[in-house]
Amino acid sequence: MYMDKYEFRSYLSIIFIIIFSLSIISTSTSLIVHANNIQEYVIAWSDVGPPQPFTGYPFGPIFPVLTLMFDTLAWYSKNGIVPLLAESWNQLNSTTWIIKLRKGVMWQDGKPLTAEDVVFSINYTKYVNNNIIPIWWVNQWINLVKSVKAINNYTVEITFNTTIPTDVVLMKIFTNMFIIPKHIWENVSNPRSFTEAEAYIGTGPYKLVKYEPGVEYVFTANDNYFLGKPIVQTLILKVVPTTQLIEYMMMGEVDVALFSSYYDAKPLLGNPMFNYTEFGAGLAYVLVFNLNKYPFNMTDFRKAIAYAINYTAIYEKLGKAAAGWTSVGPNIVPPYSPYYNDSYSYNYSLDKAISILESLGYKYINGKLLDKNGNQLFVTLTVPDDPIAETISLIVAHDLENVGIGVTIKSIPSNLRTQILSEGNFEIMINIYGGLLSPYQWSFNVKGSVHYVPGYNSTKLLGIESKAFLSSYNERIKLLNEFQAIVANDVPIIVLFWPKFYWVYNSEVGIAGWFFDPKYEYGPPWILNKLVLIEGQQSMTNTTTLTTKGTTAIPSTSQSPSLSLIVPIIGVVIVIIGFIAWRYIFKR
Repeated sequence: MYMDKYEFRSYLSIIFIIIFSLSIISTSTSLIVHANNIQEYVIAWSDVGPPQPFTGYPFGPIFPVLTLMFDTLAWYSKNGIVPLLAESWNQLNSTTWIIKLRKGVMWQDGKPLTAEDVVFSINYTKYVNNNIIPIWWVNQWINLVKSVKAINNYTVEITFNTTIPTDVVLMKIFTNMFIIPKHIWENVSNPRSFTEAEAYIGTGPYKLVKYEPGVEYVFTANDNYFLGKPIVQTLILKVVPTTQLIEYMMMGEVDVALFSSYYDAKPLLGNPMFNYTEFGAGLAYVLVFNLNKYPFNMTDFRKAIAYAINYTAIYEKLGKAAAGWTSVGPNIVPPYSPYYNDSYSYNYSLDKAISILESLGYKYINGKLLDKNGNQLFVTLTVPDDPIAETISLIVAHDLENVGIGVTIKSIPSNLRTQILSEGNFEIMINIYGGLLSPYQWSFNVKGSVHYVPGYNSTKLLGIESKAFLSSYNERIKLLNEFQAIVANDVPIIVLFWPKFYWVYNSEVGIAGWFFDPKYEYGPPWILNKLVLIEGQQSMTNTTTLTTKGTTAIPSTSQSPSLSLIVPIIGVVIVIIGFIAWRYIFKR
């Protein structure tokens, strides 16, 4: 049967439509490839020293930098924990784990990763932590490792000296243990001073090209990365003063920056050029008491101060609901956490504050709080030169003056906070603490230098901390509640403000998908997650479940179909169906 001229032209039209649509698909695909090949991307960061795991920098910002060069056994994706250098793991019994390593992973100097590297990394890190300098992301668990050995080139057996819950092993151990090359580090006796080029060789997606103290870190893509090619060729972490972040972002000198409050980020948030991710990172501005000094060694005195502070005023001054959260009193769990217990609160009450102070022997006369000798009580409030801390200090000083206490504000450089805290050279001080964001993270170490409170020795808290790490999830929730109750009663600190953080990025550059999960709180991996920078891994979904039966491997690095690709295909189908329907109707 032959087609007439009309039918021939009709089918010719269909062929033309298909060819035209396929050209659109091809164009869309090429645009996707272009978007995933960014020549340079600049992130505002702070100087955290030489970026190798043993330099001893005590704060969180160094951890995400290290993850660019060094990998761990497991990692965090947007949807849960995924294997990284590990291909899978199984728990043999209550204390022993078998880890199968991914084959074909190469160190950045071209040598293969083997089980011997993992064994060496754990043993070497344990030695450094115990004999040279504590390493904050491992010192809570590293001494629980009884033994580690290589079964073969790609299998490792780890035995702990006690039972550790599965979720703790995955979230605190497998994701926190940087694997380093044995062939480089085995002859390094003083890791803190090892800063040669070999010190920065890992298996990670980026290689360090240059570190200029106080200026920048420059990385180049590791195109042979086992998860796929990084989408940014040159990644720069530029050291930018917080007071200049807005200027650098507006000028295009920086593509993404972290702001510690809505107050700081506000000039960019309404600009269509920028997008942002907001999150609470478990960090709080707190008032710390030196319990070695009178009258701060009296619990009731500290409770009176807790009642005297107007938390709502702090909240409103820093931007109300958009700025963050205020915690009413000394509660060390943030109010945005599902584990927050609002019964441990101190509601603002000048009358109650004055009543408690008078019960301690003070007299409130003509707006002044007088001691038994008739002298007004004066205190020195130490404040780091941080804009939020400075704003809070003015409100706290005003509130203390409202109960008759004279206040002198003493400003210090922010980088001296830990030193002044540990030396006890203060009376009361505004500081920044990491809280207990979830039962997965137990970061409030009362004996640590960062969370140290001079003169505060709570055996109950120490007992809870040691017990919590080895307890089940449900038991940790109970312990967390008990922890809140003890701190609320003892008042070694008063939580003043939980800021929201804003990760603001240039929406025109082409990188999106930044995420933060509160379970992973502060440090590993925080907001700078390397998976966002790996082609095909931005939305990794094949994740592990927290069981003792092992896990599945990371999915392949092939990219899932883009919306830009799907739309033209749908368009082709609709056009063809419409054309056939049109012909059918008119032929009838």
